[in-house]
Amino acid sequence: MSFRGTLCVYVFISACAVCFLVVCVKVLVVGFGWAGFEVALTCRSLSRDLEIIVVSEEPCPAYCRCGLTYAISGEVEFNNLFLRSQDFYKSAGINVLLGYRVVEASSGVARVRPTSSVGSESSMQYDRLVLATGAKPVDPPFEYSGIEGVFKLRDLRDAQAIRRWALRSKSAAIYGSGFLGLQVADALHKLGLKVKLVEPLSSVMPTILDQDVASRIKSIIEGFGVEVYTDAHVREAEGDKQVKRLVGDGFEVDCDMVVLATKVKPRVELAEKLGVKLGVTGGIVVDERMETSVEGVYAAGDCVEVKELVTESPVLAQIASAAIREARVAASNIAGKVDSYPGTTLTALSKVFGVEIGIAGLNSSLSSKLGLDVVPVTVEGPVKGGYYPGKALVKLLADRGTGRVVGVQCLGEGAHLRASLVSQAIAKGFTVKDLAKLELGYHPLLMPVWDPLIEASEKLLEEVKP
Repeated sequence: MSFRGTLCVYVFISACAVCFLVVCVKVLVVGFGWAGFEVALTCRSLSRDLEIIVVSEEPCPAYCRCGLTYAISGEVEFNNLFLRSQDFYKSAGINVLLGYRVVEASSGVARVRPTSSVGSESSMQYDRLVLATGAKPVDPPFEYSGIEGVFKLRDLRDAQAIRRWALRSKSAAIYGSGFLGLQVADALHKLGLKVKLVEPLSSVMPTILDQDVASRIKSIIEGFGVEVYTDAHVREAEGDKQVKRLVGDGFEVDCDMVVLATKVKPRVELAEKLGVKLGVTGGIVVDERMETSVEGVYAAGDCVEVKELVTESPVLAQIASAAIREARVAASNIAGKVDSYPGTTLTALSKVFGVEIGIAGLNSSLSSKLGLDVVPVTVEGPVKGGYYPGKALVKLLADRGTGRVVGVQCLGEGAHLRASLVSQAIAKGFTVKDLAKLELGYHPLLMPVWDPLIEASEKLLEEVKP
């Protein structure tokens, strides 16, 4: 055979081997929240050859978890929260196994077990494994077992149960005042319940906002008739059969129901069985490709530890925007398209009791813990032309020595845009001088000539050394 003939045979055999390899790659995704959903869809959009299997403990396909409180209030229907129909997954060639838990995985074989009495245990093979196992609520430091009317809120069934109970209740206590706690409080208030917010720390949103900004939120929600208890250390939930009150040191909160809006922690049981490395935060350690310490095993979403972009310290982002980007990076690398995740700016948004909240980067407390010397400036100014009503609050933080933008906390109309803008400034390493020079748009019905964010940047220029 001639050299050309030998070369052609070699190329043909090599091409066949590559095609065979691609066709045979099985991707097993564990979890069907935002991260699991995005991994599956991105893998499919990048390759028609991957075999994709998603295993979810829940009996329903992926839905928008961020919208659960709006379904509780009745502003949206629960059925409208689903991200895609089951027929969509079938047509896309994504195999979805609902109501099953992956209890073990090793050497390319996973063992799955039904979460109910229906179905049987089985095994499935995989070439790439994606841990999108999410997070679970931390138990509160008080006893409530055996008492009806106490709820956690993590999934669709929790939200449906809360709404059913709320519709026959007159009052509710919310334990915890982070984003979730405030959104639950808002939802139940819209249903006409007397709402009581119980926070064990000294201010509302204590790990999210500085106390001066948090006090503004507290005043706003109290203006809606919500009772706010801070420094409230609950000892127990009381009630014969159904909850009647929360009891603490020197206080009692009467209620017909309790919603536990505590912080969450990564679900890493399967990761531990796989021998995957965990970080100082308790989350799964991943590289910039979202691959874990075990080759061929990836992770994304609320279960992973990533770096924040101000100091590059490890954090648990646990926000949908980060989960989606992490998932897309993991899927891209699985599909052979090299991609990387730089880290998170910890940007989070909400709207409660009619007020927008937007944050990005670090607050004063976290900055101090990470060894930064920051200078804060708070500005309250118009959000439109001066002759139109409406003001917004901006608290901007910068590093004293370098002038680098560290974080922002925004309240009021347009808070989501200001926080998102600062998010990009943090990602690009902007100083307050860079931020102050930004040219923003102007229209009297939309934005002022000098936005409160730009005013805050200019004030900080007097305090730092950019």
